[in-house]
Amino acid sequence: MGSFTKWLGAGLGFSLGGPIGAAIGFAIGQFVSGFSNEDLNKEQQAYQRRPKTGSRFEQTQSGDFEICLLVLASIVIKADGKVDQRELDFVRNQFVNMYGKQRANNAFKLFNGIIKKEVSARQVCIQIRQNMPHASRLQLVHFLFGIAKSDQYVVQAELEEIKKISDIAHKHNLNMHMDGARFANALVSLDATPAEMTWKSGIDVLSFGATKNGCLAAEAIIFFKKDLVGNIAFLMKRAGHLLSKMRFVSAQLDAYISDDVWLRNARHANKMGKKLSEGLNNHSDIKLAYPTEANEVFAKFPRNMIEHLNSEGYKMNEDELDGKAVRLVAAWNTKDSDVDQLLETLKNSN
Repeated sequence: MGSFTKWLGAGLGFSLGGPIGAAIGFAIGQFVSGFSNEDLNKEQQAYQRRPKTGSRFEQTQSGDFEICLLVLASIVIKADGKVDQRELDFVRNQFVNMYGKQRANNAFKLFNGIIKKEVSARQVCIQIRQNMPHASRLQLVHFLFGIAKSDQYVVQAELEEIKKISDIAHKHNLNMHMDGARFANALVSLDATPAEMTWKSGIDVLSFGATKNGCLAAEAIIFFKKDLVGNIAFLMKRAGHLLSKMRFVSAQLDAYISDDVWLRNARHANKMGKKLSEGLNNHSDIKLAYPTEANEVFAKFPRNMIEHLNSEGYKMNEDELDGKAVRLVAAWNTKDSDVDQLLETLKNSN
């Protein structure tokens, strides 16, 4: 019998301990045949023997993100007092898209056990906050919004569970800023309202981005917590963010939000991202690193494919060549033919 982490398909770090580790242990002992808490204890002991590097997030391993998704997903799904099959299907499908069918099946065996256990959202979030990088935590929150909307109806209890995650920052006297560079793309992807995405989820300040959705250098800062405004106007000017004739730049925002232009642009970009993602997923040598929920596609390419794309004029970041996910972004003005051309180029890379 192989180790538990080998069965799961990825190494584990900080999630072996604390409330998350307890949930894993419960699932293994009660619902995962062929494994026991003894197997988990062996993994915990092996992890403790790993050399330390001194980095704050050194304990975060590749499998920790996966385990945290399972635990938090179980909390959100049960928030309205029932387990909806559409929500379960959403989790399974996302895992299949991210990790492949075999690994997703293994993970879902564990999930079927975790969902039977009552887990403290606050304790889990504290453990995640202390051990997981900021970018990964944002990805977790985005995934949870998707679960909440997967049954076509977000009840107050589900929103409250998501809000609890944001509340952790407030309990530590931190204000929550949302980087809204792709705010419209996230909004239409989740089919949420702007209020649900921001102040109702505990957001204090929003950077309302428009530049990546059709505007030219037009952004806005929206304060939901007015006592944070302070001398922001002076600071923006001092930092060089107040252009001469700024009114001409700002006028774009008037047109941007009129007649739902911003939402139409975002829906088109997301549609192109989805088309690209589905096309890449048809290649056996290309693996999606994360589910495609908006207009950004993160995929792992073999080196020979990246070199072929570079030779054809697609310039990839050199830092992304050795097993890391490459980021591909569909825009508001991306055409179907642009996606078709890229996919056709990949076909000729073998």
